[in-house]
Amino acid sequence: MKKLLVLAILMGGLAALPGCFGEKCGPFPATYFKVYGLDVNNITKPDSSWTIDQYNFPEYTTYEWAKVKHFGINIDAKVNYVTFNKKITSGHGSAFACSPPEGGEKGSKEIIENILITSDSVFDAAHAAGESLNEFFMVSAISSYHYSEPGANLTTAIPMAEFLSSQPKARRSLQFWIAKKPEQSKRHRFTIKYTQTNGEEFIVTAPMVIFQ
Repeated sequence: MKKLLVLAILMGGLAALPGCFGEKCGPFPATYFKVYGLDVNNITKPDSSWTIDQYNFPEYTTYEWAKVKHFGINIDAKVNYVTFNKKITSGHGSAFACSPPEGGEKGSKEIIENILITSDSVFDAAHAAGESLNEFFMVSAISSYHYSEPGANLTTAIPMAEFLSSQPKARRSLQFWIAKKPEQSKRHRFTIKYTQTNGEEFIVTAPMVIFQ
């Protein structure tokens, strides 16, 4: 009789577990990413058949000798994936970890505080080497490959100041399109300083580009 009673108690306890491992606890298909670094490359087109509005699938090149009429810079975030699943406690007081999240992503919770673009060469009479060139760059953005929040993908380029004023979340990729050709030196190596509100900062320098 005692054995039957113990068995009944055990079965009752096990019956309560699905709430911890089932629908209330997962699986969670949406995960987030955290930026830990950046990769950079140039987007160039040597002729006049391309404009900012046609930025999809432009020619990518890192050749230092490439002379271009149209130019952009692409940065890809190096990311780690995280989940914000909470542990569920059963009625018996034992904590059980949630089911592992399925593949997928839901953008990032990190906020971009500032982006600063400079050059190692004089841009024009009012912009010496090392000074901000943000006013000459438009921004487009791609957030995630699998799943993204509404509005995360910015497919129409907007001014840098407008982008930063929106307190944008981190993106998987950002493109910076130059809206004015340099008036002085034609050889430029652009540096991007990327800062987030959590204090993290990343600096990358693109390959040299020569403007026609």
